[in-house]
Amino acid sequence: MRIVFYGQSITLGPWWQQVASELRRLYPYADLQIENRAISGFQDWALARTVHSDLLPLQPDLVIFHAYGTGSGTDDLLRQLRAGTTADILVQTDHPHEDSALNEETAAEKLTPAKAIPYRNYVGLPADARRHDAALAQVRNAWKAYCRSNSLAPSSLLVDGIHPNADGYQLMAEFVLAYLQPSPEPPAFDPWNCARVQSLEIGRDAFWKSNALECEFTGSSLFCVLASKLNGEMEVWIDGQRAASRPELLDFNRVSPTHFSSWPTLTRVDSRQPLLEEEWTLTPHSISADGQFYGFSVSGSRTGPDGEGTNTARFVSRSGRVMIEPWDHWLSLSVYFSKGVSVPAGFSARWQVERHFLDPIPAGWTPPTAGGNSVRLVQGLADGPHRLRLVMPTGSPAPLTRVRTHSPSGRASIRGSPLELTLPEGQLQIMELARGLTLAWTDATDGWQLESCPILLAEAGWRSVDRAGIETSASSNFLFLLNVSEATFFRLTPKSSNSGLTRIRDEAPPR
Repeated sequence: MRIVFYGQSITLGPWWQQVASELRRLYPYADLQIENRAISGFQDWALARTVHSDLLPLQPDLVIFHAYGTGSGTDDLLRQLRAGTTADILVQTDHPHEDSALNEETAAEKLTPAKAIPYRNYVGLPADARRHDAALAQVRNAWKAYCRSNSLAPSSLLVDGIHPNADGYQLMAEFVLAYLQPSPEPPAFDPWNCARVQSLEIGRDAFWKSNALECEFTGSSLFCVLASKLNGEMEVWIDGQRAASRPELLDFNRVSPTHFSSWPTLTRVDSRQPLLEEEWTLTPHSISADGQFYGFSVSGSRTGPDGEGTNTARFVSRSGRVMIEPWDHWLSLSVYFSKGVSVPAGFSARWQVERHFLDPIPAGWTPPTAGGNSVRLVQGLADGPHRLRLVMPTGSPAPLTRVRTHSPSGRASIRGSPLELTLPEGQLQIMELARGLTLAWTDATDGWQLESCPILLAEAGWRSVDRAGIETSASSNFLFLLNVSEATFFRLTPKSSNSGLTRIRDEAPPR
């Protein structure tokens, strides 16, 4: 499970590490991958520009977010998370900065934007959370209640009027953890089989046929669980094409920092044409004395020199593979906030085009963790119906245990092709005779048991068929009179786990 903290300098405080440590204690058997991608000084509107390269490639399962800003920035950021991931989202309200906050108005119907901070915390953020199906961590209410019960001024928990001190960060950790505790009740739904995520189990829901495994799915990304190292090279095909040939599975990563801070030189880079796997470089020139205006050139390691522009106008490279909006330039802001530290000669910004797929997966490839961790096969497809085909050109079937699809739009589905048992004519028959429904098979199919179910897609509803009577014909066929009233679908399953066949296609008997 991947958990990502996102926000500003407060999110970078030590409290997030306390949360991470406690989560690992609470869930000792979970493979928790926890990281912090916050950017100090970036308000929500700036983070809404970086979230595309910062969080979407990670496909997190949980995002814990807090940032000050305009309000519309939080709305935009949450919208992108909802459109590009299947993450659960926890949005924090602000901790109080002023002692007067203990007496502030909290009734949403009495607040207006003129009272900016209370309005943000009791109208704006709750509305954003509801609009985007996110949980709201009421840190502000809990913080104020703690101050009242302990006769403390909120300012006593701060170091500079906004950032918490050690006690304040401890409170922050406790208040966020209150939303992440194990529940005494069973979960309301299976997170791996719900509207946004669906899984299938290899050997139960889908089967290798010769050297290939196929399934149909609806979603924008696919993950698999590999139980051990890969025993041969595996090809990944999507909709009849190799994953490596699909340019939508390539995207830009975060741009390198400015000369003065950890801020990315560009908050976002887009493209108008399919990308190539390469490194891009932006080199500024003709920088004004105050650093607020400059020209630049752009070059790709494979594309080559690709045009020039300025930081005050939209730039589209000659190839169309790079597009930069004027508000995404942060080099001039870095000069401004550094109080005039000039851009050094030879400075350039770099970013990479990254693969969001694995294809081919080399023989001997080992999953990231010993427990058979989830591995991304593809990410960046249109969120809709697709077909996956995994091929092992040499070697036995790959040691996959499960395949999972993620659909941000909430239309997730995945269905494998069942293993078909092909029998010679006359070896297996389901007939309706005057005395009742009858199944007939020869000695060749002995060792299998018949199961019935009134509807498909109800795995728990499959039951062994009662044998009301057994007859043996002169031709050595075994005839079972089926005592069924409502069942429509039948299947054969092996009595012994040693059988190489595990399922036939579900079929309705002739009526």
